[in-house]
Amino acid sequence: MMAFPRLRAGRAAASPPAGPAGGGGALIEILRDPDRLAALGPAWRALETQAGAGTFQSHDWISAWWHGGAARSGFRLHIALAWDGDELVGVLPLAVRRRHGLRVLEWAAKDVSDYCDALLAPSREDLILPLWRAARAQGGFDVAYLSHLRPGGVLVRFGQGRLRLWPGHRSTVASALRLGAWSSGAGFVEFLAPRERQNYRRRRRVLAQSGPVRFRVLRGAELWPAVERLRQMKLDWLRRTGLASPLFSDDGTMLRSLATALEARGCLRVFVLEAGDSIAAVTLSIAEGGRLLGFGSAYEQSLHRASPGTLAMIDEIAWAIDHGFTEVDFLCGDEAYKQRLASTCLHLGTLVHARTPLGLAALASDACILVMARLRARLGAFPGFSVAFSRVPRT
Repeated sequence: MMAFPRLRAGRAAASPPAGPAGGGGALIEILRDPDRLAALGPAWRALETQAGAGTFQSHDWISAWWHGGAARSGFRLHIALAWDGDELVGVLPLAVRRRHGLRVLEWAAKDVSDYCDALLAPSREDLILPLWRAARAQGGFDVAYLSHLRPGGVLVRFGQGRLRLWPGHRSTVASALRLGAWSSGAGFVEFLAPRERQNYRRRRRVLAQSGPVRFRVLRGAELWPAVERLRQMKLDWLRRTGLASPLFSDDGTMLRSLATALEARGCLRVFVLEAGDSIAAVTLSIAEGGRLLGFGSAYEQSLHRASPGTLAMIDEIAWAIDHGFTEVDFLCGDEAYKQRLASTCLHLGTLVHARTPLGLAALASDACILVMARLRARLGAFPGFSVAFSRVPRT
């Protein structure tokens, strides 16, 4: 029988907690103590290597999210760990927060991560069920909402049919450009569609009116002023559009914490497009094997006629080709430049679970809202129905 021992308050040792072994020799632990998270670094990183985990499931990333202000935003850690002796062999990195009166179980660092999943050591797919059962048995949440799931990911492949998780109706799209067709960055620029290529050259001429145009990769002391400039430009854009972003909702602590973790891992890449002495655009990217992930970008609004954000992205793709990358991943979002440049897209799914009657009611209400929205869209195509239906109160 699988054991679900509770962690005693104040325990911060890196070794697994004492307790009876579960099925397959594994012991399951629920981590809620931030000190315990810090102590897990070596064991978690060893598992990352075995599992081939990406940046968003790394210990460094989730720790940076936590120290960047997750607790102040109302999150509580709820991480399920599987131990085989002294070896960490499975992680379900979860957290709980209250939203609209509901206690929601979701991925740790989900608000700043584009791909989310569990981590399992090779050939340990059997652990996904006890990990989830332990997380559920600990309680403290009404509904689980596990989003940003790639179709071939661990949770979808090994857990969807066994964990009593249901597909959610919300999804998002991630897009990428595979680079194998070009031997050089210059060749990529020449390969652009005629209109795109003409726009690229015209925009550079427009930008050059503000001074010589340069695309650079920053290192050392130049990094942090550029990261702060990215934050300021992004805030300006968010104010203009009336939008909000969890990554830019504070004083910059979260962005600096994540960027610091990336720099320590050696995978931070900060690119700037300059016009004269001024920064026209900044891109913060993550080097992950042969892939370059475009995590965040912003541009100077006063130079919008030159579309410096698009120029910087094309220059970054050319740079990636010249430096041996095989793919530029634009991550999630429906921005126009992604649709124009991407060669592939991936639909990221969601799995949901109601643990309490309140959670079940919330999922039912959410499903009803979706049905009503689809019905409005269909009836809107018929003039006789559209006027009458518009009088139905919207919730």
